[in-house]
Amino acid sequence: MVKPEHTWKKLIVYILGYFLLAEWLLPLPEATGTGSVTVFMLVSAAFFIVIYLRPPWWAVVGSVLLIIMAGVNSVFYEGSPLQLNWLVSMVAEVQTNVVYIISGQWYALTDMFRSVLFMLLLAIMSYLIYFWVVQSRRILLFLTFTIIYIGVMDTFFEYDGMFAIIRTFVIGFLLLGLLQWERIVLRATDRKAQRTIFVRWTLIMAAFLITAGGVGVLAPKSEPRWPDPVPFLTWGESSTGSSQGVQKIGYDGTDERLGGGFQMSDMPVFTASGDINGYWRGEAKNVYTGLGWEIDTPGETSLEAGLYDESIETEEQEVNIEMAETQEFDFAFYPGSFLSIEEDVETSANAWTTQVSFGAEGEAASLNNYTVAYETADFPVEEMSAVTDNTEDPEEITEYFTQLPEDLPGEIQELAEDLTADDDNRYAKARTVERYLRGPDFSYQTTNIPAPSEGGDYVSQFLFESRAGYCDNYSTSMAVLLRTLDIPTRWVKGFTEGDQAPGNENEIEVTNENAHSWVEVYFPEVGWVPFEPTKGFSSDFNYTYENNEAAEEAPEIEEEEPQEEEAAPEEEEAAPEAGNVGDEQEDASGEESFDWKLLLWALLTTAVLLVGAGWLFRKKLLSAYLLFKYRHMRSDKEFMNAYQALIRLLQSARVKRNAGETLREFAGRVDEVYDTSDMERLTEKYERLYYGRKTGDGAEPETVTIWKRMVKKIRS
Repeated sequence: MVKPEHTWKKLIVYILGYFLLAEWLLPLPEATGTGSVTVFMLVSAAFFIVIYLRPPWWAVVGSVLLIIMAGVNSVFYEGSPLQLNWLVSMVAEVQTNVVYIISGQWYALTDMFRSVLFMLLLAIMSYLIYFWVVQSRRILLFLTFTIIYIGVMDTFFEYDGMFAIIRTFVIGFLLLGLLQWERIVLRATDRKAQRTIFVRWTLIMAAFLITAGGVGVLAPKSEPRWPDPVPFLTWGESSTGSSQGVQKIGYDGTDERLGGGFQMSDMPVFTASGDINGYWRGEAKNVYTGLGWEIDTPGETSLEAGLYDESIETEEQEVNIEMAETQEFDFAFYPGSFLSIEEDVETSANAWTTQVSFGAEGEAASLNNYTVAYETADFPVEEMSAVTDNTEDPEEITEYFTQLPEDLPGEIQELAEDLTADDDNRYAKARTVERYLRGPDFSYQTTNIPAPSEGGDYVSQFLFESRAGYCDNYSTSMAVLLRTLDIPTRWVKGFTEGDQAPGNENEIEVTNENAHSWVEVYFPEVGWVPFEPTKGFSSDFNYTYENNEAAEEAPEIEEEEPQEEEAAPEEEEAAPEAGNVGDEQEDASGEESFDWKLLLWALLTTAVLLVGAGWLFRKKLLSAYLLFKYRHMRSDKEFMNAYQALIRLLQSARVKRNAGETLREFAGRVDEVYDTSDMERLTEKYERLYYGRKTGDGAEPETVTIWKRMVKKIRS
């Protein structure tokens, strides 16, 4: 129940504190992948109510957990909250994410667990705002940071902060005014003086608010003195050198300039149900420029874009795709080799790029939901190993898929020839190059990735300088190495398989973190065969043997379990010429070792959190310590020490004794603050002992009870 000292004034300032916190939540959809903040607003309101009612600590903890579970259920799980299936799934997911945290895999944390952590943060903020506005009566620091936060959101994101600044100004002014009024009232001696102060202070606040607001709205305003900083910052980061600008993980249509690191983004792209088998194809590109990929194949389209030769046995499958609300593409994503789309919309498939477009020619369209029929195949190793030269390659395949820049560094071809010197067929050469790129000489990395300098080559820079990168580096390097051997290859971009959709075991969710690129090699009488050169990734490409002996003799590629994150960076709009595709990756180092640095950081973080918690809850901790230390008071000296400790506790609660103020006067003011008479009674006892009029050995039980009651009031 509400404590007696909770007045309507404290309720008003606490509600205003909630509105101030809400200003931090409103920009999230523009700045992050958060679809809606309604749930977080409601969860925060529930936290505020619980904190204001001040139930016992165990009730607070239980209420917070129930509120978080209700919020998570409404966002990530379907069905009634009374069913326990979702709770079991939630607990299992939390356990998995705890393992991710311990192992330092921060980017692997799921959306559900991140939401739980965010709700815990909101619960902490609810208490902090209560502490600031109700107990300490100070909110200026939080108000200042709120204004700075809104300014940053308005400047660097698409969020319009004009009305947010106005709301914050009004809320902040009211908060500062009410809190200052409360501090003034504490010094008043009687009710009449308090009413007079209230009337005067209300008039002053209203006059100032109307005047300041009117001047702010009506006064002429000059144009911005500084230009928009975002294009400048983006341009500065996009210059050649060690960075390729601010990039985000995801699928991007432009790949003319690859390179540079990127920021993670787990924004959903689509969900899929049905027969899901393999990577999701977007399109393939054939022209390597030295810096990235382009397309110069014929624009001819047909009703199908087959990957496999007619002699290859295939299996037809079907999958339904539902695009996320924030995503819109005018082409389809699909596994395997495209057959058809079961929708009432005209589609066209480009056999060269394998892209399946929606809408009539020249009239692009997009679909939110569609069903794709496709076929998968097993790739016969014996037939692929029978290809020893390019004499059987169709002329158009050789023309479009063996191109290389005229100024390609010769060291790339020398490396390819050295690697495959002992191989006598196309399949063996492809696997050798794939194995080399997945070997110990290279490392998977998504940050601090250099881009080629002016006049440099993207593949050469990766193979001979940095030797660190993500899927674009690996796939492009394999394609170029094989092309120097006159082997037709193409660069394919899309997504990896995805992960189980939250709350639905029958669906797969594909996010920006699943964006990926890989390589396809052409084999006569087989077709286009995929290869996975990116270190740390395993694929479901089926290379089959006609007999077991051949399979046993075949060289194995060391596979490393893929992580659930990674993908291709997508350039910000300010630098549209640079778009990449990333990947998912696990620990690409190929070995497991104890991370002492991670342990050190964990210990330091824990220490900082403990110190911060100790400072934040210092009043409660000090109260608990004093209650334990002076629980008996067997002598008068112990009581006097307990009284002095009570004075220090009051100082920590910002109720300080003024200069020249007697103990009796201070005690009276304390009793007014806490609506009690206990402090005066304790002071009377203390003065009798202090001035020599001792009353015996030890404090009376009633005095001990009064002292403990006073400590608990200060703590509450």
